[in-house]
Amino acid sequence: MSSRRTGADRGRNPFTPDWGASPPVLVGRDGVLDRAVSGMLAGPSDPWFTHAYFGERGVGKTVLLDELGAQMARHGWVVAHGAVRAGGFVAPLLEVELVEAARGLSRRIRPSWLDTEGTWRAVGSLGGPPGPVVQAERTRARGYRLSPASAVEFALSVLGEAAQRKRVGLLITLDEVHAADHQELSMVSAAMQLVSKRRRLPVALVAAGLPNLPEVLTGPDLTFLERMSKAPLGFLEPTAARLALAGPFATGGGVDEDALTLLAASSGGYPYLVQLLGYQAWAVAGGGRVTRRHATAAIVETAGLAGTGLFGPRWGRLAPKEREFVSAMAKLGDGPVAVADVRRLLDVERYEELSYLRRRLISKGIIRSTGHGQISLTLPMFARWVRDHR
Repeated sequence: MSSRRTGADRGRNPFTPDWGASPPVLVGRDGVLDRAVSGMLAGPSDPWFTHAYFGERGVGKTVLLDELGAQMARHGWVVAHGAVRAGGFVAPLLEVELVEAARGLSRRIRPSWLDTEGTWRAVGSLGGPPGPVVQAERTRARGYRLSPASAVEFALSVLGEAAQRKRVGLLITLDEVHAADHQELSMVSAAMQLVSKRRRLPVALVAAGLPNLPEVLTGPDLTFLERMSKAPLGFLEPTAARLALAGPFATGGGVDEDALTLLAASSGGYPYLVQLLGYQAWAVAGGGRVTRRHATAAIVETAGLAGTGLFGPRWGRLAPKEREFVSAMAKLGDGPVAVADVRRLLDVERYEELSYLRRRLISKGIIRSTGHGQISLTLPMFARWVRDHR
């Protein structure tokens, strides 16, 4: 555990309840980071040299990618951070991130996968054997030298060879991969298969996305991505949640033990709620010592904010029958509930009649299995919000 705050920051609220923002203290991910760093330093033959993380929004996937990049940079590696966005991720990767990586590896490397203008533009695709082909459009301002698929392969080869000569590596992190275009994933998969697996060049890829990421990275043209190691990124253990709260509070007036226990329990280990609860408790206490009274007020305020920004949108995406299922779970309490009790409340005779709803809600990340015949709402405080508002 390490604090990112300095003495000059004392008095400022240290918590960061914002999507993708690094927390003041990163806890509970040491094992994950150690495994990743060890795998990359071991080389392309290690199963964790290239891998992916998947989990709910707010569990810290982006934060983990940033921290992993920082640790590998301390080992001399060059790091390129990318993210899937509207319009695709391959063009920004080639035109920005990998160009910067080339500069980091050697001033003598020219990004010759680009044309003389420095860029190309993908504009669509054509179907047909042997598969979809990305088109590139030449304009007066933007031309192209290679097809996007060839450019990815060429760029990774050039950078991988440069990294190998320097006895370091190139780490590419790619966030929000669940939303990626299949054709672009196919380009990256084929290039990584050649560069990392066949040629054993030190080019590592670490991807992150929502719980459906393993399904997204599946297909006959995604062999490399389908076979690479994948790990779920879940909630923090109770001890880690307490540390994530206690560390930042210590930069102010501290926190009473019963207040810390109450806040940690209310967060359920969900990193986003840890930050939001901590932020509100600090604000209520005015940066002074946080008592149980402050913690209780913070929980009420957090529930309202989470309802607007977190629970409400999820509820709005549910079908009527799914809402009935979730409402029945909420009536049964905040923790794990028996599927049999949900069936009883909904007055459904056969379990099979509910099984399809259970599967749909699990695939949407609304509920999770917690044991034989037991299920739970994924997000802490959601059950309470459903009871209070629905």
